[in-house]
Amino acid sequence: MSKIFEDEFMDIQIRMVSTCMEGLEDSTSNSPDCMYIYAFDSSSQSFFNVFFVREGKVVSFHDLGVPDDIISQVLDCGMDDVEELTELCNNRNKKAPNQYRLVYNFATDKLDTNYEYDDLSESNSSPVDEFIKWEESVAKTL
Repeated sequence: MSKIFEDEFMDIQIRMVSTCMEGLEDSTSNSPDCMYIYAFDSSSQSFFNVFFVREGKVVSFHDLGVPDDIISQVLDCGMDDVEELTELCNNRNKKAPNQYRLVYNFATDKLDTNYEYDDLSESNSSPVDEFIKWEESVAKTL
C-alpha cells in the first residue's frame, strides 16, 4: 500500500527535525529546550537554517558547541529535504509552500508547523531576512 501525500509530507519534515537533532549529538553543552527550523524554496532560491532556545536564550549550533563540519552536513541535508518537499508536492499536483516554519519542543516531543505560500521576491525580502526576523521575534518573547 502506498503512502498518502500527507504522510510523506510529514515524514520529510520529521526527517528534518531528526537530522538537526543528530547534529546536536556532538554538542558540548546542555540540550536546548526548543528547535526552530526555517526553510524556503522557490524557483529562484532555496534556504535552510535552524536556531534553538536554551535556558531562555536564542542560540545557534555554534553556541551549542557543534563543530562546523557537522553544521554544514545538517544544513546540506536540510536543503535536500526542502527540495524533496517541493518535488513531492509537484509530483502530486499540490501547491508547495514557499516557507516552512517548524518548531520542535524537546520536553514534549511536539512538532508545530506553519507554512506560507508567498514568494518573497514580491515583498523585497529574502529567506535570510525572514529567518532573522523570526529569530528576533522569538527572542523578544523570551
